[in-house]
Amino acid sequence: MKSAIIKNKGLSNSDELLSEVLGLVPATPGALEKEHIRIAVRNEYDLIYREIGVTSLMDFLEIINGFEELGFINELASSSETGNPYDAIFSPGPVH
Repeated sequence: MKSAIIKNKGLSNSDELLSEVLGLVPATPGALEKEHIRIAVRNEYDLIYREIGVTSLMDFLEIINGFEELGFINELASSSETGNPYDAIFSPGPVH
């Protein structure tokens, strides 16, 4: 699964863990535009700082499961919003 960091947005505190658990492969933002499914990740500052691109539905479901296991919430899961360039936007879950 290809992934790129968006410059000047700051990393998430859990970025290293995300990369490891999800098996993210570094890519350029231009390479992600070619992917069929695009996912965004927010940091603790509520900024989208990382984009992930996948081609298959199986990879998309795998990513969703990985994020949920790490406690992230998909902002678009219960939304009927259209026109968003992303198929999912994950945010860190509530801090306990």
